[in-house]
Amino acid sequence: MDALRMIAANRVDHEWLTDAFAEESRTLAEGEVASRHHFIPVFYLRRWAIDGLVKAVDVDTGRAKRPLPPKSLAFERDLYTLPDDDETTDLPLRWVETHLSRIEDTCSRHIEDLVEGDTGLVVDDAAKADLAVFLGLQISRTVDARRRTLAIVNTPDSVKRRFLPAIAPTATAAQISHSMNDQLPDPKHEAIRVMLADVRNVTASTLLKRLWTMYETQAPLVTCDEPVVAIAGPPRPRNAFIASGYSAVIAYPLSPNRVLVMFHPDLQPPSPFTLDTSETEALNQEIVASSAKTAFERPVDEIIENSAVPPRPPYEEPDYTNLDDSETIRLLLASATPRNRWIPAENPPTWPVDRWYTRPSI
Repeated sequence: MDALRMIAANRVDHEWLTDAFAEESRTLAEGEVASRHHFIPVFYLRRWAIDGLVKAVDVDTGRAKRPLPPKSLAFERDLYTLPDDDETTDLPLRWVETHLSRIEDTCSRHIEDLVEGDTGLVVDDAAKADLAVFLGLQISRTVDARRRTLAIVNTPDSVKRRFLPAIAPTATAAQISHSMNDQLPDPKHEAIRVMLADVRNVTASTLLKRLWTMYETQAPLVTCDEPVVAIAGPPRPRNAFIASGYSAVIAYPLSPNRVLVMFHPDLQPPSPFTLDTSETEALNQEIVASSAKTAFERPVDEIIENSAVPPRPPYEEPDYTNLDDSETIRLLLASATPRNRWIPAENPPTWPVDRWYTRPSI
């Protein structure tokens, strides 16, 4: 399925994705001055707090930092602040942070209900619809996601003219031209527009089509700065990355002892809905490997420091000079894909929790 057909098939309608809700956020953000923008919500990291503190660990070095309050973690200054230019003259420059906070308020209660509720299939359709938007935004709002989006936004037009027909072969020349001309002039402004559009056009719907299941764990879980963990699953190789629509499993830790697992519709969520110690250890390793830079745990735990994951391959600015179309497309897609820690590993582990990949019997 090409990009245009995928958008047509997956575009989701939700109040939080409407222009009216965004306009309310802009109104509420009048006078907003806060510049510390959290790419992982504070309410979420509080679930790993003891005495108000959470431990952050630099994954590549294994160095644990002094435990801090969640509000002092996982933020970047002005990450969502719009540039002050002619395009934003009539807009509050920090409305996106307000927009995300409004969504978080409701979803924090949904997550509380999931953590306190039963294990097994999640059947509350209203909560799932809200959380699909929230999780779609979590995928697209991180620092590394911003880098990947800008890699596309800042790509020279000459490259885009070769790339867009390849991902949307049914598009007309007029549609391709409109797509290129529709971009906002400032790259950061365009990146924020893409962040919201991706959730509306693809991600929320692909998450909703999955089988949502709650598991508890017999050992503590960690989380990270890319906490929505897409697990491609067998028979794919260990260095594969498949986005939300096609991964076998998507895992989202909700607390040190609960994880939301979203199965591809072709799979069967297996019971028991408890992960034993070895399964939890394997999932923790996958969560740590998913991190861009930092993983988080309770101050009393030492799980991350003891997780054996390779360093993340460094990002290199793509050079499209003298490349044919196929190599240009490959390089552009690579720059927009999360860097996989397992690529340099000689003996990577098997996919975590092997019972998750069972297809229902016919």
